[in-house]
Amino acid sequence: MKSGFHFLCFQSDFLIEEADEWRKEGRQMIKQRSECTFLFLTKRIDRFMQCIPEDWEMAMRM
Repeated sequence: MKSGFHFLCFQSDFLIEEADEWRKEGRQMIKQRSECTFLFLTKRIDRFMQCIPEDWEMAMRM
């Protein structure tokens, strides 16, 4: 994957309940690629606060 702008789950939803078991692994991959910007759109914004990682605040400062 080249550095730059990337969409996540463009034909799915990153916050869908069925993704709960693999979302942590996905976030680890995102964290490793700091030269990339990732965007996901969701219809499940009500799940956002329960799906964010524990280090979310730190990641937002970077």
